Amino acid sequence: MNLLLQNRKFINSIKVFSSLNFLGWDKLAFPAWPLDLTVERLLEAVLLLCMKSSGIDAMPFIWFWPDGAPSAAILTHDVETAQGRDFCPRLMDINESFGFRASFQIVPEERYAVTTAFLKEIRDRGHEINVQDLNHDGKLSAEECGFQARGPMAEHADQLARGRLSFMQLHPVLAALDSNHDGVISADEIRKARASLRTLDQNGDGVLTESELKPDPVRMLAFGMLAQYDANNDGKISRDEFETTATPPWQFDGMDANHDGFVTTDEIIAFFKSQGTLSRLLAK
Repeated sequence: MNLLLQNRKFINSIKVFSSLNFLGWDKLAFPAWPLDLTVERLLEAVLLLCMKSSGIDAMPFIWFWPDGAPSAAILTHDVETAQGRDFCPRLMDINESFGFRASFQIVPEERYAVTTAFLKEIRDRGHEINVQDLNHDGKLSAEECGFQARGPMAEHADQLARGRLSFMQLHPVLAALDSNHDGVISADEIRKARASLRTLDQNGDGVLTESELKPDPVRMLAFGMLAQYDANNDGKISRDEFETTATPPWQFDGMDANHDGFVTTDEIIAFFKSQGTLSRLLAK
C-alpha cells in the first residue's frame, strides 16, 4: 500500500511539472500549439498568387486516400533502447501478420548502435525509417535539423552552407522570404511573409506573374560557375582555378571588375548582363 501511495505521489508530481512546462502555450504567436499551420498558410498564399498570375480561379480537388477511404492511419514504433532495437524483427513479424507496415522511429546516436544491416532489414521488408531526434534529448538543434553538417559530411560543412544559401538566393520567393539572407527562413520571417512576397511585385499591380516568380537565368549561370570552378570553396574563383577550365582566359579579365585576381558571383552577373550573351543564347 505504501508503494502504491508513493507511486501516486510520483505520478502527481510529474503531472504538476508537465503543467508548468506548458504554461502559457496558448499565448504563443509561433509556433501555435497543438497544431501550427504557418507553413500551410504560407504555401496557400503562394498558390493563390500563382493562380492569380495564371488567370486560374479554381483548382481541382483530388481526394487524399484511395478507393474513397475517409481517413488513414500511420503505425509507428519508437525504438528507445538497444532492447527495443533487438525486438524490431519480431515486431515486424507481428505487423506483417496483420498486413501492416510500420514506421520505426530510431535514435541514431548515443543510445545504441545502428548498423547498416539493421536499417536494410527494415527497408527490405517494406517498413519505413524515421529519426525521432539524433540523440533523443528532447531538443531539436539547428545541427539536427540539417542546418549544419554532421558525421562524414562535416568536412564539407562550409560548402553545404554556401550551397544552401545559393539555392535560396536563386529562387525569388525563397530569397524574398529570407530577408536577412542567412539561408534560413526564421519564425519572424515567416510572420512577415506576406509583406516579403509583395516585394516581388515589380510593377505594383498586386499580382505576381511568371516573369516575377522565375529565377534569373544570369544568376543561375553565375552560381553554377562558382559551384563548378571554385575548387577550394572560398566563395570566389581565382585565376588559377579559372585557367583549369575550357573557358577562354580573356573572360576572366573581363569579369574581374576590380582586378583583384578573383571573380565573385556579382562580377559574373554584371559581366554577362553587360555583354547580353545569355540573353542572345536564350533567344535562339
